[in-house]
Amino acid sequence: FGPLCQQPGCIERFDVYSVSVTSSVGCFDKKKKEGESATSSTCSSSMHSIDGATCTEDTTSNIEVILVDVRIGNRLNGHDRIVHGGIISCIMDEAFGWGYEAIQRSTIGLGFADEGYLHAFTANMHIQYRNPLPAESDFVVRVYHDTERSEGRKVYLTSKIENYNGSVVYIEATALFIQMKSKL
Repeated sequence: FGPLCQQPGCIERFDVYSVSVTSSVGCFDKKKKEGESATSSTCSSSMHSIDGATCTEDTTSNIEVILVDVRIGNRLNGHDRIVHGGIISCIMDEAFGWGYEAIQRSTIGLGFADEGYLHAFTANMHIQYRNPLPAESDFVVRVYHDTERSEGRKVYLTSKIENYNGSVVYIEATALFIQMKSKL
């Protein structure tokens, strides 16, 4: 996020966690209840593994692949005390990108910088704003791989932004990533 992470009141935390599905209870909620820290560093640029943690399945074809712990300040507002929709789009696109990377790591065992990694780009993204996302808040972004729709070079993802206990859904989104035919 560059400057959005380098100033107080902007995106103050963006910690990405890869997950594995084992039941219908959220892994982030479990870590919080146990009193463990779910963060590593401000605006992290690497993926942390919480394999074996309890995570969620959205539907039978949507498997949760990452969870992002976010803290946003009060300098990225559209309306007073409400995060600007463009900032939300940026957060969602970044989370979808990390979701794609998690899928690549789990299916072919390669990360972004590895030889043979299949790079992809966002072909489209659709966002439904369900509730205003308050400024100066902590929230979770959950990204799911839609295994039923994904095929060939097309990778479909869904996502939602919710409060820590999942009782309020602020945003729901879908994205299509297209894998490149050849290396960059």
